[in-house]
Amino acid sequence: MIARRNRRRGERSGVASLIEVLAAMTMIAVLFGTTASLLALMFRLERLGRDDLAATITEGALAADVRADVHAAFRVEREDDPVRLVLIGPGDRRTSYQMQGRLLIREDHRPGEVDRRESYRLRPGTTFSWDLQESDGIPVVSLVLDVPGTIEGDRRSVRIESTVGRDHRFEEDGS
Repeated sequence: MIARRNRRRGERSGVASLIEVLAAMTMIAVLFGTTASLLALMFRLERLGRDDLAATITEGALAADVRADVHAAFRVEREDDPVRLVLIGPGDRRTSYQMQGRLLIREDHRPGEVDRRESYRLRPGTTFSWDLQESDGIPVVSLVLDVPGTIEGDRRSVRIESTVGRDHRFEEDGS
């Protein structure tokens, strides 16, 4: 009782009021909630970035293989199937490309050797088509990929072109 008499009016002891404690707890809860949502967003963006990088690397490897196979080919065969292309190369080498679900399958068959089969996993929603044209009497093969972007509704088109038989251009004249 003596301690209470000696305190001046309006002066408080070192204890926080209930309202101050609740306000501090609310601020901490808001900070934790904001931090948790930002962390979830960062992890999602990291996953999207990794997926995009993996798809870009796959498209690059596919482009290199398609160009090399078309350059090495003498002739191109299109079957009735619009998603299948067969390249005929030296020594009766046959390389075919065809779509199966999300996979673009490359099969390389050389007589007397073990067949090779590779697959390229494309992004969900990717469509593709083969385009065969001639430029100055030389066949040109194009693989056209219509790729969905990481943003909803965003699409981009990737066109991989190569000239058939480019690796054999000096064989005819004996050089």
